[in-house]
Amino acid sequence: MAVSIASRSVSVIAVLLSKLSVTRKRRLISDAFFVCVCFFFSSALYASCTPEDFSQLREVDVVTVLDGDTLRLADEDVRLVGVNTPEMNYGKSKKPEPYAVESTQFVKTFVSENRVFLEKAGWDKYQRRLGQIWVALKGDLFLLSEYLLKNGYAFQVFESESRYVSCLRQAEIQARDAKKGVWGALEFWLNVDRGGFVLWSGRLNRVTKSKRYSWLSFSDQRVVRVPNQWFEQLGVKRDLQGEFLEVRGWAVRREKTRFEPYMLPLKSPQIFLEN
Repeated sequence: MAVSIASRSVSVIAVLLSKLSVTRKRRLISDAFFVCVCFFFSSALYASCTPEDFSQLREVDVVTVLDGDTLRLADEDVRLVGVNTPEMNYGKSKKPEPYAVESTQFVKTFVSENRVFLEKAGWDKYQRRLGQIWVALKGDLFLLSEYLLKNGYAFQVFESESRYVSCLRQAEIQARDAKKGVWGALEFWLNVDRGGFVLWSGRLNRVTKSKRYSWLSFSDQRVVRVPNQWFEQLGVKRDLQGEFLEVRGWAVRREKTRFEPYMLPLKSPQIFLEN
């Protein structure tokens, strides 16, 4: 049974970053750019994210768009940092997830016939390039991840550090408040009986601790694994049992276990805010 989402005032997703310095000064990469593509998205063409270091951007050619958060360039594939879009499920028996086709088409339109710039951000465990994609548009630069979030085609995630976490958060809030895209189809990501990317929301009915981890149980089916060291880092000292919590990430199904079959191992600190 789907768990209902609480209002933004009790949302608990935030991230603990040691350093966040986002430049607010608006600049041009070069001369004004001629724009010849019409956009079908409805939100205002306004960018709140701006590049932190313009010297780190390089112009690239996009060969194809694999899905909403992965682009194939001439020399490598790039996975966007800080967002996750619905899966297309290529080559699988499953059909695309809700809004997977729409998010993929959105990116194709956004990068079509415009100058595109890559800001590198390391590698993931699959040896894919991580980075941010910026699009030159109307004499300015626009962050692809921000516009995916603004239009409800992605969720913000925290598994890889993103220097743009604050402005991306604001973009997601806009879509969430308006119930755009994925925020109008949350039953899929709230589904108890599934692994992969999930968004779990509700009150904790049990909290247990082992030597290294705390186990936060939503039900007999779902549990979140949190390293104990994060509680001290985040200043969480109270008992969380009975508290409202919202988390997101990649859940795994545990076979032949006497514990909850669906476990979400958090990969990055997420602050537990008061209701």
